[in-house]
Amino acid sequence: MRKVSILLVGLMLIAGLAVGSSAVTNPTDASGISADVNMNASLEVNTIVALYVHSDVSFDQIDSSDVSFDGSGNFTNLSELTVSNNTIKAFANTDLAVTVSASNTGGQNFDFTRFKIKGGDLGSWTPFESNGSAQTPTVLDKGPGLHTASVDYKYIPNETDSPGSYTAQLTYTVSSG
Repeated sequence: MRKVSILLVGLMLIAGLAVGSSAVTNPTDASGISADVNMNASLEVNTIVALYVHSDVSFDQIDSSDVSFDGSGNFTNLSELTVSNNTIKAFANTDLAVTVSASNTGGQNFDFTRFKIKGGDLGSWTPFESNGSAQTPTVLDKGPGLHTASVDYKYIPNETDSPGSYTAQLTYTVSSG
């Protein structure tokens, strides 16, 4: 059994030298020998988008203390209600846009010409409705990366607002590309 092992080791050494000698062009001078190995590495990256939006927005209650009169005792308006510093974050590995829309969901209906948003890429107060058409303001319109915006909401009540609860659903949408 020992002779068979020595014979196998000897054959492996001879086979190794044969393989090695076929790769070496000048076995006496090894200084100019090089070898290249080529292989491929591949990766597929999908479009990645993520959106974080603040929690529910709650305006204060409107009551008689919100009524304004001018110096002559004439009714001027109700005080506007504002909720500020609401954080929105969006990430994408491509261009992104974040829009927001509003819809009534129960109780009394908001007058969306008087329900407004400001912040992010919106330079001024923008209503959710204008000239009878729903608006979807673009809060962020950016290139790839993580972007943060602080948005404010305002409602301007008036004497035509009926008593009751008003609820609107705000829908934020992030789009890529």
